[in-house]
Amino acid sequence: MDSIKLKKDLLSCPGDTIQETIDTLGMSQAELALRMGRSKEKLNELIKGKATLTPETARKLENVLGISASGWLNLERRYRDELLEIKQLEQNETYFTWAKKFPLKQLQDFNVLSDIRNKNTLPDQLFKFFRVASPGEWDALYRSKSVAYKINLNHSNEAEAISAWLRLGELQAEKLELQSFNRSLLLDKISEIKDIAYNYPENWQNKLQNLCAECGIALVYTPCIAKALIYGATRWIKNNTIPLVQLTDRQKDANAFWFTFYHELAH
Repeated sequence: MDSIKLKKDLLSCPGDTIQETIDTLGMSQAELALRMGRSKEKLNELIKGKATLTPETARKLENVLGISASGWLNLERRYRDELLEIKQLEQNETYFTWAKKFPLKQLQDFNVLSDIRNKNTLPDQLFKFFRVASPGEWDALYRSKSVAYKINLNHSNEAEAISAWLRLGELQAEKLELQSFNRSLLLDKISEIKDIAYNYPENWQNKLQNLCAECGIALVYTPCIAKALIYGATRWIKNNTIPLVQLTDRQKDANAFWFTFYHELAH
């Protein structure tokens, strides 16, 4: 049997226990409503699970039916938790279709995702990766004109892959130790950057990254993602306080690397 259908079949609201109790006592809903000082309509909504069982109602039920208020509140909490779980499972079935558009295997290789086949957990893994609550927020962040995000992928056919690549770069940037951004210092360091480009000293990528960090620039090298046809990107992160220059190894060519680096640095 489908797990969602099974959970729905087993779902029981506090109203079921209320009805069972008054049936045992030989009491009608109308009498219970009178004894509790509630309208029959309001009580019926509670019994059907349409109304929330509040602490005040729990206290009244304790006085009338002899079951503790804490017992009623525990039933209500479990019922609401189960409703939320069912809702999330139903949403995840829809969200799984959205999630399959992303480069899941590569994100798993990057240790961003774990189980990419579980439709109940995969969407939540992606939400946490992108720091969004749902596909709607991802769409607003990456496809719409967002104040919080400076790259608009609305006209891209591979927005999912590109957004994953961009997000990987942001996570890489969080691990860097940076000075405050200093444009004047960057201009002074151009000759050192050129020297690295000409001479390729040992660990030249680390040297270039450290030099940028001294100027307050987060330079990251993000492995290419198959459908993310992008060579580099520049944007401000951390509330527009840190410039992030993100490069990929798509062509694995020195000329392409330096062209992209200088192009992105100019932004």
